[in-house]
Amino acid sequence: MDSPRDFSDIYVHEAGHVVAHGAMGRPIDRVVIGPGAMEGADDVHGAVHPVPGTGLDKHSEAIMQIAGAAATRAWAHAESAAADELMNLELTGAYANDEFNAKRLVDDVAALEAMTEAERICSSNLELLHQIADALRERGELSGEEANAFADQVRTEEQ
Repeated sequence: MDSPRDFSDIYVHEAGHVVAHGAMGRPIDRVVIGPGAMEGADDVHGAVHPVPGTGLDKHSEAIMQIAGAAATRAWAHAESAAADELMNLELTGAYANDEFNAKRLVDDVAALEAMTEAERICSSNLELLHQIADALRERGELSGEEANAFADQVRTEEQ
């Protein structure tokens, strides 16, 4: 099992994407962690596969794209990570990849707003984030039914 201080934890990262899908209302087809989880990738990756044909507006999509990085940051803040640990997060591949994907959808200012919103959503759902991460750590995947059951528990400001 990964160290509790390993803020690059792929399970927390993917759990963030699940939480954001729940907050934005986009249904999930499946979540996979392992070799080949992403098309064209041979090493270990994670991927949240949305139900095809359920795309949302660009701002919502940017929030979902950057939510893995936001979950990692929210978790690190909750664990009182040192400033240098937080800085290292922003230099990791998963963080940079999420940011890159968000910026493909929206401009830099909107990507920063998406990160702020995604981090707020993840911070408001830390317990759920950990439950999802634990389930992924245990099984390596979630069916659409399992992922959406978690996503339906996401707390948003309106609730």
